[in-house]
Amino acid sequence: MKNVTKNNILKKLWHNQICRHTTYWFCGYTFFFLNIIIWETYSTALKVASIIILPGFIPVYLHFYLHKRFFEQRKYLPYVFYLLLIIIGSQFLGTALIRIIENDPDAHTSGAATAIFFIVFTTAIKYYRKGVKQQIELQQAQSKQLQTELALLKSQVNPHFFFNTLNNLYALSLDNSERVPEVILKIADLMRYVLESSKNSQVELTQEIDFLRSYLSLEKLRFSADSDIKFNLTGNTVGKIIAPMLLIPFIENSFKHGASSTAGNFYIHIDLKIKKNRLFFSVENNKRESYISDEQSSPKSGLKNIQRRLELLYPNKYNLDIIEDEKSYKVNLEINL
Repeated sequence: MKNVTKNNILKKLWHNQICRHTTYWFCGYTFFFLNIIIWETYSTALKVASIIILPGFIPVYLHFYLHKRFFEQRKYLPYVFYLLLIIIGSQFLGTALIRIIENDPDAHTSGAATAIFFIVFTTAIKYYRKGVKQQIELQQAQSKQLQTELALLKSQVNPHFFFNTLNNLYALSLDNSERVPEVILKIADLMRYVLESSKNSQVELTQEIDFLRSYLSLEKLRFSADSDIKFNLTGNTVGKIIAPMLLIPFIENSFKHGASSTAGNFYIHIDLKIKKNRLFFSVENNKRESYISDEQSSPKSGLKNIQRRLELLYPNKYNLDIIEDEKSYKVNLEINL
Protein backbone atom coordinates (compact mmCIF):
# COMPACT_ATOMS: atom_id res chain seq x y z
CA MET A 1 0.00 0.00 0.00
CA LYS A 2 2.86 2.37 0.86
CA ASN A 3 4.59 1.60 -2.47
CA VAL A 4 1.40 2.41 -4.36
CA THR A 5 1.07 5.72 -2.49
CA LYS A 6 4.71 6.61 -3.23
CA ASN A 7 4.24 5.78 -6.91
CA ASN A 8 1.16 8.01 -7.11
CA ILE A 9 3.05 10.89 -5.47
CA LEU A 10 5.98 10.48 -7.86
CA LYS A 11 3.63 10.43 -10.87
CA LYS A 12 1.92 13.62 -9.69
CA LEU A 13 5.27 15.33 -9.17
CA TRP A 14 6.50 14.26 -12.61
CA HIS A 15 3.35 15.57 -14.28
CA ASN A 16 3.93 18.92 -12.55
CA GLN A 17 5.82 21.03 -15.10
CA ILE A 18 7.80 23.03 -12.52
CA CYS A 19 9.00 19.88 -10.73
CA ARG A 20 9.88 18.20 -14.02
CA HIS A 21 11.89 21.16 -15.33
CA THR A 22 13.64 21.63 -12.00
CA THR A 23 14.68 17.99 -12.18
CA TYR A 24 16.04 18.48 -15.72
CA TRP A 25 18.23 21.43 -14.73
CA PHE A 26 19.40 19.78 -11.53
CA CYS A 27 20.45 16.68 -13.49
CA GLY A 28 22.24 18.89 -16.03
CA TYR A 29 24.08 20.78 -13.30
CA THR A 30 25.04 17.52 -11.57
CA PHE A 31 26.30 16.05 -14.86
CA PHE A 32 28.68 18.95 -15.52
CA PHE A 33 29.74 19.13 -11.86
CA LEU A 34 30.67 15.42 -11.71
CA ASN A 35 32.63 15.63 -14.95
CA ILE A 36 34.60 18.66 -13.80
CA ILE A 37 35.32 17.54 -10.23
CA ILE A 38 37.33 14.60 -11.59
CA TRP A 39 40.01 17.05 -12.76
CA GLU A 40 39.44 20.14 -10.61
CA THR A 41 38.71 21.09 -7.02
CA TYR A 42 35.23 21.09 -5.47
CA SER A 43 34.89 24.88 -5.55
CA THR A 44 36.12 25.09 -9.14
CA ALA A 45 33.62 22.42 -10.22
CA LEU A 46 30.78 24.37 -8.59
CA LYS A 47 31.82 27.59 -10.34
CA VAL A 48 32.32 26.07 -13.80
CA ALA A 49 29.03 24.13 -13.63
CA SER A 50 27.25 27.35 -12.64
CA ILE A 51 28.88 29.26 -15.50
CA ILE A 52 27.68 26.58 -17.95
CA ILE A 53 24.13 26.15 -16.63
CA LEU A 54 23.06 29.66 -15.56
CA PRO A 55 23.57 31.43 -18.94
CA GLY A 56 21.42 28.72 -20.58
CA PHE A 57 18.54 28.82 -18.13
CA ILE A 58 16.94 32.15 -19.12
CA PRO A 59 17.52 31.89 -22.92
CA VAL A 60 15.85 28.47 -23.02
CA TYR A 61 12.57 29.69 -21.52
CA LEU A 62 12.62 32.88 -23.56
CA HIS A 63 13.04 30.68 -26.64
CA PHE A 64 10.13 28.47 -25.57
CA TYR A 65 7.97 31.60 -25.52
CA LEU A 66 9.25 32.74 -28.94
CA HIS A 67 8.72 29.31 -30.41
CA LYS A 68 5.09 29.20 -29.31
CA ARG A 69 4.36 32.88 -29.98
CA PHE A 70 6.00 33.21 -33.40
CA PHE A 71 7.45 29.99 -34.87
CA GLU A 72 4.34 27.84 -34.37
CA GLN A 73 2.27 30.71 -35.81
CA ARG A 74 4.58 30.78 -38.86
CA LYS A 75 5.82 34.27 -38.08
CA TYR A 76 9.40 33.44 -38.93
CA LEU A 77 10.95 36.92 -39.30
CA PRO A 78 9.97 38.10 -35.78
CA TYR A 79 11.10 34.72 -34.47
CA VAL A 80 14.58 35.05 -36.01
CA PHE A 81 14.90 38.69 -34.93
CA TYR A 82 14.07 38.03 -31.28
CA LEU A 83 16.15 34.85 -31.25
CA LEU A 84 19.20 36.88 -32.30
CA LEU A 85 18.48 39.34 -29.51
CA ILE A 86 18.34 36.47 -27.01
CA ILE A 87 21.69 35.09 -28.19
CA ILE A 88 23.34 38.53 -28.04
CA GLY A 89 21.87 39.14 -24.60
CA SER A 90 23.13 35.73 -23.47
CA GLN A 91 26.66 36.77 -24.38
CA PHE A 92 26.46 39.74 -22.04
CA LEU A 93 24.72 37.64 -19.37
CA GLY A 94 27.44 34.97 -19.50
CA THR A 95 30.19 37.55 -19.23
CA ALA A 96 28.49 39.26 -16.29
CA LEU A 97 28.02 35.95 -14.45
CA ILE A 98 31.63 34.82 -14.84
CA ARG A 99 32.90 38.19 -13.62
CA ILE A 100 30.67 37.91 -10.54
CA ILE A 101 31.52 34.29 -9.83
CA GLU A 102 35.27 34.66 -10.49
CA ASN A 103 35.39 38.15 -8.99
CA ASP A 104 37.40 39.22 -12.03
CA PRO A 105 36.29 42.30 -14.03
CA ASP A 106 38.32 41.17 -17.06
CA ALA A 107 36.92 37.59 -17.26
CA HIS A 108 35.12 36.51 -20.44
CA THR A 109 33.04 33.54 -21.55
CA SER A 110 30.99 32.59 -24.58
CA GLY A 111 27.47 33.00 -23.23
CA ALA A 112 26.14 33.01 -26.80
CA ALA A 113 27.57 29.55 -27.50
CA THR A 114 26.12 28.25 -24.24
CA ALA A 115 22.70 29.68 -25.09
CA ILE A 116 22.73 28.19 -28.60
CA PHE A 117 23.72 24.78 -27.23
CA PHE A 118 20.92 24.70 -24.66
CA ILE A 119 18.32 26.12 -27.05
CA VAL A 120 19.12 23.47 -29.68
CA PHE A 121 19.31 20.68 -27.09
CA THR A 122 16.02 21.54 -25.33
CA THR A 123 14.20 22.08 -28.64
CA ALA A 124 15.35 18.66 -29.82
CA ILE A 125 14.05 17.11 -26.58
CA LYS A 126 10.73 18.95 -27.01
CA TYR A 127 10.22 17.63 -30.55
CA TYR A 128 11.31 14.16 -29.53
CA ARG A 129 8.77 14.06 -26.67
CA LYS A 130 6.11 15.44 -28.99
CA GLY A 131 6.88 12.77 -31.60
CA VAL A 132 6.80 9.98 -29.00
CA LYS A 133 3.50 11.29 -27.60
CA GLN A 134 1.94 11.45 -31.08
CA GLN A 135 3.17 7.93 -31.84
CA ILE A 136 1.66 6.59 -28.62
CA GLU A 137 -1.64 8.35 -29.31
CA LEU A 138 -1.67 6.97 -32.85
CA GLN A 139 -0.98 3.44 -31.62
CA GLN A 140 -3.71 3.77 -28.98
CA ALA A 141 -6.18 5.01 -31.60
CA GLN A 142 -5.28 2.14 -33.94
CA SER A 143 -5.55 -0.35 -31.09
CA LYS A 144 -9.01 0.93 -30.12
CA GLN A 145 -10.10 0.79 -33.75
CA LEU A 146 -8.88 -2.80 -34.13
CA GLN A 147 -10.51 -3.82 -30.84
CA THR A 148 -13.79 -2.30 -31.99
CA GLU A 149 -13.57 -4.09 -35.34
CA LEU A 150 -12.64 -7.37 -33.67
CA ALA A 151 -15.53 -7.06 -31.22
CA LEU A 152 -17.88 -6.46 -34.15
CA LEU A 153 -16.56 -9.47 -36.04
CA LYS A 154 -16.84 -11.58 -32.90
CA SER A 155 -20.41 -10.45 -32.31
CA GLN A 156 -21.31 -11.55 -35.83
CA VAL A 157 -20.11 -15.10 -35.14
CA ASN A 158 -22.47 -15.74 -32.21
CA PRO A 159 -25.82 -14.98 -33.91
CA HIS A 160 -24.74 -17.05 -36.91
CA PHE A 161 -23.91 -19.99 -34.66
CA PHE A 162 -27.19 -19.69 -32.71
CA PHE A 163 -29.14 -19.56 -35.96
CA ASN A 164 -27.55 -22.80 -37.18
CA THR A 165 -28.16 -24.68 -33.93
CA LEU A 166 -31.77 -23.53 -33.73
CA ASN A 167 -32.25 -24.73 -37.29
CA ASN A 168 -31.09 -28.16 -36.16
CA LEU A 169 -33.62 -28.12 -33.37
CA TYR A 170 -36.38 -27.00 -35.74
CA ALA A 171 -35.58 -29.81 -38.21
CA LEU A 172 -35.81 -32.43 -35.48
CA SER A 173 -39.01 -30.98 -34.05
CA LEU A 174 -40.70 -31.29 -37.45
CA ASP A 175 -40.07 -35.04 -37.34
CA ASN A 176 -41.42 -35.25 -33.77
CA SER A 177 -38.06 -36.72 -32.85
CA GLU A 178 -37.57 -38.12 -29.36
CA ARG A 179 -34.14 -36.52 -29.43
CA VAL A 180 -35.53 -32.98 -29.09
CA PRO A 181 -35.02 -32.78 -25.28
CA GLU A 182 -31.45 -34.06 -25.70
CA VAL A 183 -30.81 -31.51 -28.42
CA ILE A 184 -32.16 -28.69 -26.24
CA LEU A 185 -29.73 -29.63 -23.46
CA LYS A 186 -26.81 -29.78 -25.90
CA ILE A 187 -27.74 -26.41 -27.39
CA ALA A 188 -27.98 -24.91 -23.89
CA ASP A 189 -24.45 -26.16 -23.09
CA LEU A 190 -23.10 -24.83 -26.36
CA MET A 191 -24.73 -21.44 -25.90
CA ARG A 192 -23.37 -21.21 -22.36
CA TYR A 193 -19.85 -21.75 -23.67
CA VAL A 194 -20.36 -19.21 -26.46
CA LEU A 195 -21.56 -16.54 -24.03
CA GLU A 196 -18.79 -17.21 -21.49
CA SER A 197 -15.97 -17.43 -24.04
CA SER A 198 -17.11 -14.23 -25.78
CA LYS A 199 -15.97 -12.31 -22.69
CA ASN A 200 -12.38 -13.51 -23.13
CA SER A 201 -9.79 -12.84 -25.81
CA GLN A 202 -8.36 -16.35 -25.40
CA VAL A 203 -9.46 -19.71 -24.03
CA GLU A 204 -7.78 -23.03 -23.39
CA LEU A 205 -7.48 -25.11 -26.53
CA THR A 206 -8.88 -28.13 -24.69
CA GLN A 207 -12.08 -26.17 -23.99
CA GLU A 208 -12.40 -25.15 -27.62
CA ILE A 209 -11.93 -28.77 -28.74
CA ASP A 210 -14.61 -29.95 -26.31
CA PHE A 211 -16.89 -27.33 -27.81
CA LEU A 212 -16.17 -28.61 -31.34
CA ARG A 213 -16.89 -32.19 -30.27
CA SER A 214 -20.19 -31.13 -28.69
CA TYR A 215 -21.19 -29.30 -31.84
CA LEU A 216 -20.36 -32.33 -33.98
CA SER A 217 -22.39 -34.63 -31.72
CA LEU A 218 -25.31 -32.22 -32.10
CA GLU A 219 -25.02 -32.22 -35.86
CA LYS A 220 -24.75 -36.03 -36.00
CA LEU A 221 -28.18 -36.30 -34.41
CA ARG A 222 -29.66 -35.17 -37.71
CA PHE A 223 -28.01 -37.93 -39.70
CA SER A 224 -27.86 -41.70 -39.75
CA ALA A 225 -25.40 -43.57 -37.55
CA ASP A 226 -23.20 -44.51 -40.53
CA SER A 227 -22.69 -40.88 -41.65
CA ASP A 228 -19.08 -40.21 -42.66
CA ILE A 229 -18.35 -37.47 -40.11
CA LYS A 230 -14.90 -37.80 -38.57
CA PHE A 231 -12.87 -35.76 -36.13
CA ASN A 232 -9.24 -36.73 -35.62
CA LEU A 233 -7.05 -35.15 -32.93
CA THR A 234 -3.31 -35.67 -32.46
CA GLY A 235 -0.68 -33.95 -30.36
CA ASN A 236 -0.56 -32.42 -26.89
CA THR A 237 -3.22 -29.74 -26.37
CA VAL A 238 -2.57 -29.14 -22.67
CA GLY A 239 -1.43 -25.62 -21.84
CA LYS A 240 -2.23 -24.24 -25.30
CA ILE A 241 -4.54 -21.25 -25.76
CA ILE A 242 -6.48 -19.97 -28.75
CA ALA A 243 -8.98 -17.26 -29.64
CA PRO A 244 -12.52 -18.51 -28.89
CA MET A 245 -14.92 -19.47 -31.68
CA LEU A 246 -12.12 -19.36 -34.23
CA LEU A 247 -12.42 -22.87 -35.69
CA ILE A 248 -16.17 -23.46 -35.50
CA PRO A 249 -17.07 -21.37 -38.61
CA PHE A 250 -15.06 -23.75 -40.82
CA ILE A 251 -17.00 -26.73 -39.47
CA GLU A 252 -20.34 -24.91 -39.77
CA ASN A 253 -19.43 -24.10 -43.35
CA SER A 254 -18.73 -27.74 -44.14
CA PHE A 255 -22.17 -28.82 -42.89
CA LYS A 256 -23.87 -25.99 -44.71
CA HIS A 257 -22.30 -26.80 -48.07
CA GLY A 258 -21.57 -30.50 -47.72
CA ALA A 259 -24.47 -32.10 -45.86
CA SER A 260 -28.24 -32.10 -45.67
CA SER A 261 -30.75 -34.03 -43.63
CA THR A 262 -31.72 -36.06 -46.69
CA ALA A 263 -28.30 -36.65 -48.21
CA GLY A 264 -26.67 -39.96 -47.54
CA ASN A 265 -23.47 -39.82 -49.58
CA PHE A 266 -21.63 -36.97 -47.97
CA TYR A 267 -18.46 -36.80 -45.89
CA ILE A 268 -16.90 -34.30 -43.52
CA HIS A 269 -13.38 -35.04 -42.30
CA ILE A 270 -11.82 -32.83 -39.64
CA ASP A 271 -8.20 -33.09 -38.53
CA LEU A 272 -6.57 -31.13 -35.73
CA LYS A 273 -2.90 -31.61 -34.99
CA ILE A 274 -0.59 -29.90 -32.49
CA LYS A 275 3.18 -29.83 -33.02
CA LYS A 276 4.90 -27.86 -30.27
CA ASN A 277 3.30 -24.39 -30.48
CA ARG A 278 1.87 -24.80 -33.96
CA LEU A 279 -1.71 -25.80 -34.73
CA PHE A 280 -2.64 -27.58 -37.95
CA PHE A 281 -6.36 -27.67 -38.69
CA SER A 282 -8.10 -29.00 -41.78
CA VAL A 283 -11.73 -29.53 -42.79
CA GLU A 284 -12.64 -31.37 -45.96
CA ASN A 285 -16.10 -32.07 -47.35
CA ASN A 286 -17.84 -32.85 -50.60
CA LYS A 287 -20.31 -30.36 -52.03
CA ARG A 288 -24.04 -30.89 -52.25
CA GLU A 289 -25.25 -30.90 -55.82
CA SER A 290 -27.47 -27.89 -55.15
CA TYR A 291 -24.35 -25.83 -54.40
CA ILE A 292 -22.09 -27.05 -57.18
CA SER A 293 -23.73 -24.92 -59.88
CA ASP A 294 -24.16 -21.81 -57.74
CA GLU A 295 -20.95 -19.76 -57.59
CA GLN A 296 -22.44 -17.25 -55.12
CA SER A 297 -23.06 -20.11 -52.69
CA SER A 298 -19.42 -21.14 -52.72
CA PRO A 299 -18.07 -21.94 -49.23
CA LYS A 300 -15.49 -19.20 -49.78
CA SER A 301 -18.22 -16.56 -49.65
CA GLY A 302 -18.79 -17.14 -45.91
CA LEU A 303 -15.18 -16.92 -44.76
CA LYS A 304 -14.46 -13.19 -45.04
CA ASN A 305 -15.30 -12.68 -41.38
CA ILE A 306 -13.01 -15.42 -40.10
CA GLN A 307 -10.16 -14.32 -42.41
CA ARG A 308 -10.35 -10.81 -41.00
CA ARG A 309 -10.34 -12.17 -37.44
CA LEU A 310 -7.23 -14.17 -38.23
CA GLU A 311 -5.52 -11.04 -39.60
CA LEU A 312 -6.30 -9.14 -36.41
CA LEU A 313 -5.63 -11.92 -33.89
CA TYR A 314 -2.65 -13.65 -35.50
CA PRO A 315 -0.88 -11.15 -37.80
CA ASN A 316 1.93 -12.90 -39.68
CA LYS A 317 1.33 -15.98 -37.53
CA TYR A 318 -1.13 -17.94 -39.63
CA ASN A 319 -1.53 -19.48 -43.04
CA LEU A 320 -4.95 -20.20 -44.56
CA ASP A 321 -5.13 -22.34 -47.67
CA ILE A 322 -8.44 -23.05 -49.43
CA ILE A 323 -8.62 -25.83 -52.01
CA GLU A 324 -11.82 -26.08 -54.02
CA ASP A 325 -12.89 -28.01 -57.09
CA GLU A 326 -16.24 -28.95 -58.63
CA LYS A 327 -17.13 -31.58 -56.06
CA SER A 328 -15.03 -31.01 -52.94
CA TYR A 329 -13.81 -28.30 -50.66
CA LYS A 330 -10.92 -28.26 -48.20
CA VAL A 331 -9.55 -25.72 -45.74
CA ASN A 332 -6.04 -25.95 -44.31
CA LEU A 333 -5.22 -23.60 -41.44
CA GLU A 334 -1.90 -23.27 -39.62
CA ILE A 335 -1.48 -21.01 -36.58
CA ASN A 336 1.44 -20.20 -34.34
CA LEU A 337 -0.20 -20.33 -30.92
